Amino acid sequence: KPFILHPVHQVKQWLGRTKILGYLARDGTIHPFNLNVKTSKEPQDNPTPLLSNPVRYRAVTISDNGEVLAAVLPKSSQTPDSKTEINPLIRLELWPSFQDLLDFCLDGVETHSKRRWINLPPLRSGETEIQLSSGASHFLILTHTPLPSEDGSKEEVSDYHSTLYAFGDNRFGQLGIGSRSVSVNEPQKIEDLSALSSIDCGLFHSLALGHDGELYIFGHNRKSQCGVGSSQVDTTTPILVDLGGNGEAGDIIDVIDARCGSEHTVVLTSSGVWLAGSNDLGQLGIEDLVSRSEFQRNDNIPIADHPNTHSAWNIKTGRWNTFVWIK
Repeated sequence: KPFILHPVHQVKQWLGRTKILGYLARDGTIHPFNLNVKTSKEPQDNPTPLLSNPVRYRAVTISDNGEVLAAVLPKSSQTPDSKTEINPLIRLELWPSFQDLLDFCLDGVETHSKRRWINLPPLRSGETEIQLSSGASHFLILTHTPLPSEDGSKEEVSDYHSTLYAFGDNRFGQLGIGSRSVSVNEPQKIEDLSALSSIDCGLFHSLALGHDGELYIFGHNRKSQCGVGSSQVDTTTPILVDLGGNGEAGDIIDVIDARCGSEHTVVLTSSGVWLAGSNDLGQLGIEDLVSRSEFQRNDNIPIADHPNTHSAWNIKTGRWNTFVWIK
């Protein structure tokens, strides 16, 4: 059986939760991935054409129960990196499994009862990017104005807009809509959060990061993953988290990035890496197995308090672990 080449430079997003199932390529196509596939870092290597279906996607997320939410790339855009000022509406597909999506992409095979279309209102002016995130069985959808790139190739954003939607399982308030319910079938807009830059989901809790460094958390808190000081109260509406409680009086700590594990939350700031929630498996990295009900800075991770000091610059979470990059 011939190997299929997967040039790493063409991968926009790896897809999978506990193992890699496939990837979203930069041209918007979906590709499967398995142990019999070899990868390549050489730019001249081209992946073997697999797709018979012309549908391309701009973002994809796979929930822990296996459902796939995929945002369809507008036909007017040739690649996911193309930007249009106005899209007529946002079209998303909800599939029961990644295999169902693959069958559709690879062979053009679709049982119409399997795919559910979700349409959102037209993007507001300037909201040209979309992010998706998923938990055990809930989904967040964020549309927003593009942020300036680190190399300065994009101009500074002067009029920033974003819109956040949520649907799916809401037993613990993880949709942030102010109530609990077994399930919400249609996306609901979360009000009063108008300047968001990123989102992430744990199994049953969610977070949203503000454009100016604000951190909002909502949902399941039985393991203190929301970091609000009590593990007995779930939060059904977004709560603004204050990290200054463990620092000096009057400190204002802006958040650079934030990520959800299954039952823990990790926050990257200029003052270090802060963590809250379950620590049963040592996922907080604080040299014990005691959970934290409030965000605590991990003093084992260096911060940039001196020009020559190495510091944390990137964070990622698995469902039960945490990764921190140091530079």
